[in-house]
Amino acid sequence: DWIKEQRKKSYSSIIGVKNNSTFDINIGVQHQEVLDNYKFKYGRKVVTWENNFPFCYSYKYNTKIRFHLLHFQGPAKYLMAHFYKGNNFSNKIFYDIKFFMLNILAYIYKTLRIRYRFAWIFKIIFKFNKK
Repeated sequence: DWIKEQRKKSYSSIIGVKNNSTFDINIGVQHQEVLDNYKFKYGRKVVTWENNFPFCYSYKYNTKIRFHLLHFQGPAKYLMAHFYKGNNFSNKIFYDIKFFMLNILAYIYKTLRIRYRFAWIFKIIFKFNKK
């Protein structure tokens, strides 16, 4: 029924929630549609796994929404190793350690607000690199 309705339209969107499921547009973005906010922590959606399917809690629908796919766009590429569920990934341990370290840095950055205390260091580094 839904497919027949979409054929009548000149366009279709796959990011809308249908039957409590959707396609992720970017793991690093809290919203999908307007006013559709997902549980978000450390710069990414909080994804839980049930029967090998990814879910994320939606505040709009007040329930877990199943994702057909997760989109790791741009700076979120490193997260792919963390979410990988297969057996054959030679560098998985390296990327798991990197993921852990980046989460620690994100926590420090956001909670202690060191960005203000050490902003002068970054100014010196970037001025030095321009020369």
